[in-house]
Amino acid sequence: KIAALKELGFRFYKGKKIKALMVEGACLNVEMKLVKIIDLGSHVMFVGEALEANLNLVKEPLAYHQYKYWHRGENIPKPPQEELDRMNAVLEKHRKK
Repeated sequence: KIAALKELGFRFYKGKKIKALMVEGACLNVEMKLVKIIDLGSHVMFVGEALEANLNLVKEPLAYHQYKYWHRGENIPKPPQEELDRMNAVLEKHRKK
């Protein structure tokens, strides 16, 4: 999955406290320590302790609600079909078989 994201233009850096890649330029990166796993039937809830946080005030946060992405109060339009096709081709190329 990381290779697919890199091909789509995402960049990463190593976390300071955990062995995981963080997304460079993200609005917020939080390194977490898993504390508890709670099975809720149809979902699983992970409870964690924040170890390190990096806030990028240049980026405006996104929200995902009712199958759409939003900036505060403003719907973000879906990418053109050509871009969706390109992203799907990259993901398919990197899918485990």
